[in-house]
Amino acid sequence: MRTKLKNLCETRWVARADALFTFMASFGTVVRTLEDYAQQNDAKAGAYKAAITQSSFIITLVVV
Repeated sequence: MRTKLKNLCETRWVARADALFTFMASFGTVVRTLEDYAQQNDAKAGAYKAAITQSSFIITLVVV
């Protein structure tokens, strides 16, 4: 099943929760996609992957 990542709404907490849940459910796919782009010399993709694979980010994502 394909799921599109949702925008993070600053004012509606329900929309924010949905966006975070969708991101968490798709986390593995997002990391693999960023790895693919990083291997094609996309510097931003490498930076994003490094940021979201830090333990502090993952713990915060799960706790939220």
